[in-house]
Amino acid sequence: MNERIQEIISLLLEKPDIKVTEMMDKLALTRRQVNYTIGLINEDLKAHGLSPIKRHSNGTFTYTDKLQELLVADKNLNNNFPNKNRAEMILLYLICNVDYVSLDDLTAIVHYSKTTILQDLKIAEQIVNKYHLNLKYNRSRGYFLQGSEEQILRLATNIILQSSDNLAGNLLEKFAINKDIVKISLNLITKFEAKFQVSFSDKYFNNLKLLVQIIVSRGLVCKSGLKVDGFIAKTKEYQYLRKLTELSNISDFYIKWIALEILSSNVFDKNNSEYSPDEIELFGFVHQIVEGFKSRTLVNIQDQSRFEKRLLNHLRPACFRVKYRLPSIETLNLDNDKDEQLLVNIIKDLIKPLEQWIGTKFSEDEVKLLTYYFGYLLFDNANSQKISNAKYNAVVVCSNGIIMSNILIKILKNIFPEISFLGTMSSREFSESDHDFNVVFSNMPLKTKLHNYIVKPNMTSTEKTTLRYRVLKDLGLEKVDYQLNALLNLIAKYAKVNNEAKLRNEIISILLSDSEKNDRKGEDAGELPNLLSYIKEKYIKVISSKKTDWKDALYQALEPLIEDNKVEDQYYFELVDQISNRYNYSFLGQDIAIPHAVPEKGIKDDGISLLISHYPIKLPYGKKVRIIAPIAFFHMDKYLNAINQLADLSTNDREINKLLNTNTSEQAFTILKEYVERGE
Repeated sequence: MNERIQEIISLLLEKPDIKVTEMMDKLALTRRQVNYTIGLINEDLKAHGLSPIKRHSNGTFTYTDKLQELLVADKNLNNNFPNKNRAEMILLYLICNVDYVSLDDLTAIVHYSKTTILQDLKIAEQIVNKYHLNLKYNRSRGYFLQGSEEQILRLATNIILQSSDNLAGNLLEKFAINKDIVKISLNLITKFEAKFQVSFSDKYFNNLKLLVQIIVSRGLVCKSGLKVDGFIAKTKEYQYLRKLTELSNISDFYIKWIALEILSSNVFDKNNSEYSPDEIELFGFVHQIVEGFKSRTLVNIQDQSRFEKRLLNHLRPACFRVKYRLPSIETLNLDNDKDEQLLVNIIKDLIKPLEQWIGTKFSEDEVKLLTYYFGYLLFDNANSQKISNAKYNAVVVCSNGIIMSNILIKILKNIFPEISFLGTMSSREFSESDHDFNVVFSNMPLKTKLHNYIVKPNMTSTEKTTLRYRVLKDLGLEKVDYQLNALLNLIAKYAKVNNEAKLRNEIISILLSDSEKNDRKGEDAGELPNLLSYIKEKYIKVISSKKTDWKDALYQALEPLIEDNKVEDQYYFELVDQISNRYNYSFLGQDIAIPHAVPEKGIKDDGISLLISHYPIKLPYGKKVRIIAPIAFFHMDKYLNAINQLADLSTNDREINKLLNTNTSEQAFTILKEYVERGE
């Protein structure tokens, strides 16, 4: 099965309603090329006794639900490499062979003419130059990759992680690596998973096998004397690898690189509760980041300890990738709107201490991944009151790591409140599981008789709507279908319908539109309320008492919200309990306390009040503040802009000093108003 066939099948499975014009655009193909490829697929379907793909006059397709079996049944590509991968495959072969390689050998490997291979070698030379390597040519002996061993292994890592593992795997298995090294590599990774009680994500597991094969094959021939830096040397993973008899014939430098490939690989799960010194140190940063996020967004994190452990399992490999300039196989495209940018800026600010620790800034891709994950904490917070009457059980099978798996399941929970999601698993775990579920969502085709839907994290609103309609219809939950037919019949009764298919699709989009859009109630969907939407002049008090009991101060601060029917009296007692807790982290900057709780604790509407004191107010456990700002957020999906403006204000010493020196609520409100309007 060639690459174009795979791409078209994958696209049909991922987006069943795709039209031929969109397929042409996405794959950069002509209509004739699409039709020809569909014809080839239909020949394969016929050979497997399956119904062919049919293309309709409106450009859409219909096909058998067993189409994905064709893709799963033949994952191995043939020997002909696609144009875009040939240069990288040539480089991979040169990396695995430390001696010269002739042009005849290269033509035998990729099955193209010498003229084509010579053109590919020019592309390969451009690639290696970016790594400060040279592609040397000897007329009698052939081609040779010359340069730093460190850079050669970094190049190999980038090629493996960013290309199809089928291509690289086929090349290494058939031409480059002997079977003994293949066996050593697989045993090493399997033993490692058992020893450290970890499970690598599917993609990283497959890539690790190939990378370890390359490193071992070079390590058995090359004898690098480069030293291992302390950041890797102190890890328990490196120390374990040094003791393995399988690696006794290679130098510490190559063991370091095997350790680095392992340390930078995303794990799907980790059960080992024993932490190495670097993990303990990193855990402190994780807790600091989570507490900072809570403070900046007022999100309520259920089972924070478990969340921090899962975040540690993602951040640790991310730190090694960032420090040693290795790529991630997980990428996300975020919408460039103000909400997303607010979260990106928060995450960038929170990870600065972590960046100082590793000595390198996080890449945009790594920041976006963290932003997306933390963003779904806000989604959970905003939707915590929603009740689901589940009739089906589902799992999410994801070939990537912990973060991506959790992002995917949170998205799907939002789309399908009717379905109970039991959790996430890797494809390896899925193949070994006893099915106590009847629906499977995955980011790649699976060999299963259950309902299997291909999904991706960054789906558009249209893609979410289409997926929801398709799944509900397949599962017999298509209440929307009845509404749709009723509407179509009603419209047909009083009007002539020229394009029923288009009308049907637009009605579906309306019936299944995101509920959050309906909650805007006329508000500009591109803007979130600012701080002035929550604070009124009458919500501000200024006091000058030298000795004020903190409970009295809290009540004075909260009283305007009680009187304005924003909160109930019981909210005061909830905030007293919160401030009395030794582990209370409800503070911004050095001077502001922001006691707050979830809506169920007595919030009736949105509001923020301020009590400004000319003298410090002593709180429990030695804490002192000059401003108490009780926060009440009833609409949990709109406050992000306001709380970030308050957080930024708390770090602006000039503006805080202005507030602390005011004598009236009018003066204080004017300072706030001017600050917000300046947009500092």
